[in-house]
Amino acid sequence: MTQPKIPKLLGLGFGRGRAKRPQLDVVDGGKAVKEHDKLDESLAQTQASGDTQAGGEVDRAISLARTMAVTAGAARETAERVKETGPASFAETVAPAGDLAPASSPALAESTPALMRTMAATADELTDSAKRSAGESSGLENSLARTMIATDPGASGSLEAEALDAESLGFARTITPQDAARSQGSRDSRGSRPSLRRDEAITDDPDLDKRVLAPDGDDRRLKDMIRARLFRKKAAPVKIGRYTILDRLGEGGMGVVYTAYDDKLERKVAIKVMRSEGEGDSNGRNRLVREAQAMARLSHPNIVTVHEVGEVDGQVFVAMEFVRGQSLDFWLREARPWREVIDVYVQAGRGLAAAHAAGIIHRDFKPHNVLLGEDGTAKVLDFGLARSMGQLTGEVPEEEKAMVPAGERGLSLLDQRLTRTGAIMGTPAYMAPEQHQGTDATAKSDQFSFCVALYEALYGELPFEATSLATLIAAVVEGTIKEPPSGSKVPGWLRKVVLRGLAVEPEVRYPTIADLLAALGRDPVARRNRWLATAGFAVLVGGAGFGLASVGAAEAAVCTDATQEIAAVWNDDARAAVEAAIKGTGVAYADETWEKVAPKLDAYAEGWAAMRTEACESHRSGKHSARLYDLQTACLDLRLASLSGLVGALQSGDGAVENAVNAVASIPAIDLCADTARLTAAIAPPEDAATADAVHEARMKITEAASHELAGDYEAAASLLDAAQAAVKAGDYAPLAAELDLGRGSLALSMRDGAAAKESLSTALWSAIAAGHDRAALEAATKIIFVESFLAGDGDAALENVNLSRSLATRTNATASEEYLLLNNIGVAYQESGALVEAREAYNAAVEKIGASDHRAGLTLANLGTLDLMAYDFAGARDAFKRAQAILEATLGASHPDTILTRLNLAYALLGSGAVDDASAEFAALEPLALASLGAQSPALEWFNHGKANALAARREHDSAVALFRDTRAPALEHRGLEDQLVFTMTYDLASSLSESGHVDESLALHESIYELAKGGALSPSARAEALNMHGASLQRAGMHSEALRVLGEALELSEDKLPPNSPSLAVTLEKLARAQIALERHDDAAASLARARGIVDAELPEKSQLTAQVRRTEADLALARGDADAAVEHARAALVIHEATRDADDGELALSRFTLARALRAADASSGEATELAGKALQVLRAGGDGWAREADAIDAWLKG
Repeated sequence: MTQPKIPKLLGLGFGRGRAKRPQLDVVDGGKAVKEHDKLDESLAQTQASGDTQAGGEVDRAISLARTMAVTAGAARETAERVKETGPASFAETVAPAGDLAPASSPALAESTPALMRTMAATADELTDSAKRSAGESSGLENSLARTMIATDPGASGSLEAEALDAESLGFARTITPQDAARSQGSRDSRGSRPSLRRDEAITDDPDLDKRVLAPDGDDRRLKDMIRARLFRKKAAPVKIGRYTILDRLGEGGMGVVYTAYDDKLERKVAIKVMRSEGEGDSNGRNRLVREAQAMARLSHPNIVTVHEVGEVDGQVFVAMEFVRGQSLDFWLREARPWREVIDVYVQAGRGLAAAHAAGIIHRDFKPHNVLLGEDGTAKVLDFGLARSMGQLTGEVPEEEKAMVPAGERGLSLLDQRLTRTGAIMGTPAYMAPEQHQGTDATAKSDQFSFCVALYEALYGELPFEATSLATLIAAVVEGTIKEPPSGSKVPGWLRKVVLRGLAVEPEVRYPTIADLLAALGRDPVARRNRWLATAGFAVLVGGAGFGLASVGAAEAAVCTDATQEIAAVWNDDARAAVEAAIKGTGVAYADETWEKVAPKLDAYAEGWAAMRTEACESHRSGKHSARLYDLQTACLDLRLASLSGLVGALQSGDGAVENAVNAVASIPAIDLCADTARLTAAIAPPEDAATADAVHEARMKITEAASHELAGDYEAAASLLDAAQAAVKAGDYAPLAAELDLGRGSLALSMRDGAAAKESLSTALWSAIAAGHDRAALEAATKIIFVESFLAGDGDAALENVNLSRSLATRTNATASEEYLLLNNIGVAYQESGALVEAREAYNAAVEKIGASDHRAGLTLANLGTLDLMAYDFAGARDAFKRAQAILEATLGASHPDTILTRLNLAYALLGSGAVDDASAEFAALEPLALASLGAQSPALEWFNHGKANALAARREHDSAVALFRDTRAPALEHRGLEDQLVFTMTYDLASSLSESGHVDESLALHESIYELAKGGALSPSARAEALNMHGASLQRAGMHSEALRVLGEALELSEDKLPPNSPSLAVTLEKLARAQIALERHDDAAASLARARGIVDAELPEKSQLTAQVRRTEADLALARGDADAAVEHARAALVIHEATRDADDGELALSRFTLARALRAADASSGEATELAGKALQVLRAGGDGWAREADAIDAWLKG
């Protein structure tokens, strides 16, 4: 390019307080006027030239000529005033308020003609340049730049700053490395930039011809600026809409970009204004609007945000986010570590991924179109070439035809793409093969461009050897990629990733750019360092990683697209596979289970991705240290393994379907990976990398095993634990050994192998404590409580671990899930030990801890219901089971086995409370559900038949009850034996119905078999006591009171020896023993037995307990036997209050309580009307109850008549 010759000018610097300046030659004003006339003539010539030349550069020259005319006009006015008034008077005129120091006025008058002369010369150069070629117009712009610097040396700094800002938005580059070095070196000790020296030649700057200052449409702004600098007057602000223009940044393909201030929202923005000249102006507006709309669709941290699109004075403008920083090509002029490069480019890749997700292809991705803000955030911009993926074929939009050469307007969009708007659609060096070949650009084309840019950033050179455009295209299309430069530190794994993205065939590249970003994040060295950092990681319920890194943490975090990383485990294919597996089981609750599970898995995956991104961004921004980031990443790695194991397990069959919701709810929570205190808990890591790698791999297997266990896939879980065993033996790392034992113990517990569970969990507990692995110790201790109490039936032994578990929970700051499990298991232990008050408190606390929206709260409420059944509080049990049912139906579904079994228990509670009709209806409604959900072979169906038989017995329909008991019991007895809980229960229920129906001998024979079983020690202590109690009761019904007293005495001895002193079972035994003692007229013994029973029920059971009512009624019978009518009334009335509050009005037990009170009242007052009324109500209910109540009804009738 030929550079115009510019006279050497020296700065004026009015009023700047600088040293006295040499005087410039004075030229008369008349000559200045002539120079202006010459400039006007140049403008006309330039305009004519612009009519015949194509291209935006000529238009720019015309605009600059116009600007010079405006400037010269202002100077001419100055010259005329100087000529008329003289220099001194002129100085006084332009500086009336002291704007100019008196000493500077002569300099102003003397320098004005020189300025005029300079402007005229510049105008000449403008005319000549416009006539020569559009390509030389940048030099013309420099003419004005030089003039402005000469006018005000301080403008030098502002121009350079302006050049940097232009670079930061990715428009025309306006500064070179030499500029940057020179500007850095010119700062004084205070960091300020000194003004250009008076004797410093502007033309000595070899790069000044690259600077850009004045684009089209700046006439008013420049005129105001020049007037302000010449005459020290404040320039009027220029506004576009509500935005006040601050400065010019540069140019894009469609217009000019300014910095501006948003007066309304008080923020700095960038404004892009479309050129107003040109044939295609009206159509071009539409294109700019579409460009802005495309950008506005892409709201993402790594994309420059569009704030507003508007029109002012016929010009379309776009207000967008102002980014203070630099483009990547400028940033890469300094050597950067490859990990730092990856960090930045992955951010840019996220922006592209977001664009692709919105259906937008960039089509011109390159380093120059990515800004790196001062905060380190990379943002993609210049979607001027972007098109919707749905608009890649078809005719050219009308607004673009005006910008396509006339000879191409008949071509299809496919043919025109590379030449539209007078430029190649994309930058050749970064274009994909398909773009060079003229086929449609796709998201994979952007991926290719991204990898070209990344390759260049990593190796400092483009991947394709080329000496011309033709050789470049040939290399790209053939896939001929250079060998890496010698001495390159880029690892081989990374080169492979990038080369895949540079594949010639799009289908060979990564499926999406998100997959590419995920691959970029798989740095093997960083992953190993993360493993080392988390050597003490608990992997089962709620565990989080807790180790101190013994090696350097991973380098700067690579913030890959976490959604793609999680997609490797949970994606559309995996989702479809799990859905098919669940629904393919054909169980009644399959569809409902999938509806519950799917959104939870989706949410878990989304939460994982969000946490992974948040962890990386926090590290990258300096908020979190590298060590903490490594800990978080390792924690998330194990969460990913948990999800992976669960996804596999959910495809394993029926067991997985039943356990699916619980499994999803129970895998370790994502948010624990953000708990700094948990993450940094100190556990010494392995000392060497090899051991650390082995520990990590073993831990991943243990984690997956836990997920399989939760899903009920026990075989797979056992295999994974076996696979982890080798690493445990080889590594000799105590925390991992504890985790493996914990895994084995947990699996044995799920399989209900009490002995194996206790052994493994106990080993895990003490190993973990010895290794300082408190969280593993907490889980082991918590599960031992359940094993000891529920599987072994030894509540007291279980309670020995409660204090230890609570201490561990406090020391580890246990999670809600961990505390819930501990509280639930403590409740089970107290229940088994007979401490029902403490058990109820623990259950209620567990429900409160986990929250009513969690299905586990429903399970604990079901436990509470069984506790109430144990306490003979059928009303309380009914309420607890109903609450449990509501939660389980909402979380598991109405057809889920846990929901059905809860409703089964509810039916038993209704039956116990005397609501026989309601219970029968519940049994009838549940049976088809159970058959569909559980299958015809499920033992649960036997419980339904057992319940229906008990309902018949409660109605005193004993023959029908006996038949159903026999039919249900026989096959179960054959397959499982009398020791089975259900078989054992049905046996004594059958015996009771046989006795009531008159089959006393058979009843006694069955009770004898139960008695022998109990004597043999095959049953648990509580079951043995129950068996003895039932046998004693049967003997009483047979009138064998002495035998009954003997058997019940054995039951009391067993209960006192084996059961807690406050056990409800002991109270039951004492009440039955008292009845035998009353029958044998051993009233004092009966009183002692009842006093002990009363002490238990008052202390341990709810006020409305049916056992309490029974004890009080027996106390009334004893009082009557002793002739203490007042005491009898007191006890009988207390029993009746409980029954009236808890049983249906037509219930037989309520009727019997009324009759007991009637007897007591008549004993106290033979004429008591209340006694007669109560007895009458009782008789009415029992007669309505049918023949089964005939014996009791006849007795009441005789009493009334007597």
